[in-house]
Amino acid sequence: MFERLQQAGFPEDELQLLGPDPGHMNLVVRFRGTGAHRPILFIAHLDVVEALRQDWSVDPFTFLEKEGYFYGRGTTDDKCDDASFVASLIRLRKEGFYAQSRHHCGFDR
Repeated sequence: MFERLQQAGFPEDELQLLGPDPGHMNLVVRFRGTGAHRPILFIAHLDVVEALRQDWSVDPFTFLEKEGYFYGRGTTDDKCDDASFVASLIRLRKEGFYAQSRHHCGFDR
């Protein structure tokens, strides 16, 4: 995501990688605006947590619909929000959009 945002024209001072583990960094993106309105913060998560079969009542890697509920790893995940944030930021940057407020996006691993 960091590289895609760089390629879209985000300068270094608007992108920041943070965290104690170089293999699992958090990304902060600042989309600068006029500051006329209060800033907006968007937060998304990218982490992947280990799924152990013994911790589940069903196989976590097989999707199951039972009595109106979905079972399986990732059935309620929000990774699509992460992709939507990045795609929207890139599009806004390419279109020259300049907001009345500052936008901050945090991607947590």
